[in-house]
Amino acid sequence: MTPIRLLFSFCFAIVLIAAGAPAAPDAGANPASERLLDRGMESFEDDDPQQAAFFLEQALIADPADARVRFWLGRSYWQQEETTKARRAFDQAIAIDPAHADALYWGGLADLRQDERDAAEEKYGWLEKLCGDCEQATALRAELDRPEEEPFLDLFSQNGADEGGDGDASGDEGATAQ
Repeated sequence: MTPIRLLFSFCFAIVLIAAGAPAAPDAGANPASERLLDRGMESFEDDDPQQAAFFLEQALIADPADARVRFWLGRSYWQQEETTKARRAFDQAIAIDPAHADALYWGGLADLRQDERDAAEEKYGWLEKLCGDCEQATALRAELDRPEEEPFLDLFSQNGADEGGDGDASGDEGATAQ
């Protein structure tokens, strides 16, 4: 393991410990946040990432520990080409739910977009351990292997790696890979 990866792994572990590394939040734990999350996702699906970000930022105030809110907020920032904010939101989603495969994939893309290849490789390693050759791991590996002179790819549809966007590598709503 390179010193950079070791340092990144150590820092990530500290963030997880500091955050208490709670399990994925219970769906429906905060009704206000759930309503705002739904409205944010609807706006995102209607191709209005600014409106989506507005609702998702409100949902984040209502429930700061919801990894799904942070993930979709990251996607909204990504669509607005606000890579730094997107990357931060994806990393926060991962800190809350380290098994959030979609956040790992999109966080890896954000890392690459900001020339942070080592961080993207680290996220790929977590994906590989989490779900083997799942869609997210395969797509991130393809981006990591892509020659730099080729245009950046978005291997998934606008709405995320899976329709639920809950980070579940299996595709079952509400489940989290172990």
